[in-house]
Parts: sequence; structure tokens; C-alpha cells
Amino acid sequence: MKTCYCHIPPDLLVKIVREKFIEKTPTLTLLQRYSGDQETEYVSTIALLDVPESEVREMLKDQPQFLAHFLDCRIHAREVLEGKLPDLKRHLRVNL
Repeated sequence: MKTCYCHIPPDLLVKIVREKFIEKTPTLTLLQRYSGDQETEYVSTIALLDVPESEVREMLKDQPQFLAHFLDCRIHAREVLEGKLPDLKRHLRVNL
């Protein structure tokens, strides 16, 4: 993985998060809709908002510096997104 939440344009981040978690659009559908290389990275990264931290740590264990950055950005992204999408928190399984 090479994309972090801070790399995703804010408007696109909000749009994809709304589609994924509030409108319940399946990840595979989003990957077809956002088919460019960079956009598929964005969708994959956004899907990790709802993955437990322990699993994210396992996935990125070979990239310790990126992992620390990624987890910090993930917390910040959730805070920003919850401000823009007030219903988001009840649609996510994982609390940060």
C-alpha cells in the first residue's frame, strides 16, 4: 500500500466514504466506478476505515514508518469525515 488518507482530495474522500459506508455501495462496485489506478488506491484506502487497527498493523507490518503515519491520518480523517457526514459513526463497525 502506498496511498494514505492525506493523499486523497478531500471532496473525493467525502464522496467515496458516503458511497461506501452510508449508501452501502460494495467495494467492488466502487472499484469499477473509480477505475483509474490512483482512484482504485483511494477506494482501497477508504475501505480500511472500517478494518480493525490490529488488522491494519498486520497488513503494514513491513512498512513501520508508513504504518505510524497511516494510523495517525486515519484518526484525523475519521474526525474530519464525522464532521462532514454526521451519520458516519453509526455506519462504521470499528471505533478509533
